[in-house]
Amino acid sequence: MAPLVTERFRTTFRALRYRDFRLFFAGQGLSLVGTWMQQVAMSWLMYRLTGSAFMLGAMAFATQFPSFLMAPVAGVLADRLSRHRIVIATQALSMLQAA
Repeated sequence: MAPLVTERFRTTFRALRYRDFRLFFAGQGLSLVGTWMQQVAMSWLMYRLTGSAFMLGAMAFATQFPSFLMAPVAGVLADRLSRHRIVIATQALSMLQAA
């Protein structure tokens, strides 16, 4: 049983052998932590300012609504454009949105 577990472990984390992927993976991890910190801070502030659970829910909905609108268009663009450029553009837009 041990050789099977070892082989699965090797194949599961095979992508981490590549330096570029490790950098991308670590960067995405840090970005995700920052995004969640921002979301928690915004939610906390909204509730502290208004004291309203409804307003908190409305803010959460408003932050996700553009994703619902853009998903069909983004899917078509993702199929037609360079993946490298899409990653760069989406990361740059995420950075600008967070600022």
